[in-house]
Amino acid sequence: MNVVRLSILLTILSSAVRLLPAQPHSPLLKNLSQRSVVNNLVSGSCPTTYKPGTFGFPCEGGGGNSWGDSCLTFKISEGGVQKYEELACVQSCPAKMTNSLPCSTTAVYKSLAGQAYFRTFAALDSAIQDRMAADYTKLISMVQADIAGQAKTYTTLGGDRERERLKFEILGYVMGGFMSGGTGAKSGPGAMLPFGETLLMEDGEREHIGRPEVSISKLYAQAPAVKTGNPADASPMDTTATGILRVWESAFVTCAKVSPDLSSCVSGITPTPPDVLAGLLIHELVHYAQKGFGHEGGAAGWNDAATRVKSELNEIMAYGISRADLFYTHALTQPDYVNLTANGYVAQVEAFQTDFVDAGNKVEEDIASWAWEQPWMRVRMLRSNPPPQEREVWNYMCAALQRKNWTLGTLCDKLYIKD
Repeated sequence: MNVVRLSILLTILSSAVRLLPAQPHSPLLKNLSQRSVVNNLVSGSCPTTYKPGTFGFPCEGGGGNSWGDSCLTFKISEGGVQKYEELACVQSCPAKMTNSLPCSTTAVYKSLAGQAYFRTFAALDSAIQDRMAADYTKLISMVQADIAGQAKTYTTLGGDRERERLKFEILGYVMGGFMSGGTGAKSGPGAMLPFGETLLMEDGEREHIGRPEVSISKLYAQAPAVKTGNPADASPMDTTATGILRVWESAFVTCAKVSPDLSSCVSGITPTPPDVLAGLLIHELVHYAQKGFGHEGGAAGWNDAATRVKSELNEIMAYGISRADLFYTHALTQPDYVNLTANGYVAQVEAFQTDFVDAGNKVEEDIASWAWEQPWMRVRMLRSNPPPQEREVWNYMCAALQRKNWTLGTLCDKLYIKD
């Protein structure tokens, strides 16, 4: 695997935002274009009543709940037609009421108000679309030549070095706007994913982004950490315990037959839609807001029972946050949404249930206490209606917490289904 330092990626990012002259549309362009969605944050009057399908942070106290008088809302348009409107946060509240989440504490909402929050590939400038389509076309030609053993053709096209450059250029277009320097600090909104700033800004103590690396020839994907029953779930992207973002060939191209060895891809090579690549990045961004990038070391190192279970919970959290993200729910096609959230998510839940029970009471209780200190997990433990797939996870956690700390455990005891 060839390691390329972040400085190289940043150079690519810089060049990526300078639009090139329009080129003829690549034959692959129609395959890359999925849904044309632009999401904007705008300020306006709050709705008088809560609308089903929206989320919000109302004013509280002083005689009940109210939506205040000025709200930031997400407005999503598809193909120039407005499709959705969802409450983001309340800017001001009536007298004697307090804002449950004031916009002043949600800097990413405030800083992005009035401009695009995210765009899909199909909503990008046509010059960027053409360049990315040309990159995908050439990349697939190189993959096909490599698989067929056409060494001369592969070398003429640029060989491993060009193959790597193409993937970093595609990655650069998708990532543009929410990575800068070596720290992951906020930068100006980019072409596709400025909303990545939300995840990076939520945790001031977030882990620093490490150097990215991409796989080159014959390194298609990494076997999944948990068994999903489907070889197509081989990981296209992952984040190591040292903060290296590893991007495999399957993040860019999809084969009819999936194998860690690209030479087994005998037919059906197609581009992975850029919006799917964006969805993969959202999942990994969650890990950058977790300690150890989602890899929590236990008392016995990195391979003990507690470490495995904590890592599985961190994966469940990454899936949970991603599944609720506006990009996942509105920008991805339904098949892509399912592919990114179904098998891997369910497999992590199943692996957790097995490993947690096998860990023993003492480890279970320590893990439950650790989870209680993670805000997202604590909310899941307190919810009376967690997602059905996760219900048993939080049942187990609450039962273990109750054994160790009766006061805390009884707060979520309502979830626990007693045999």
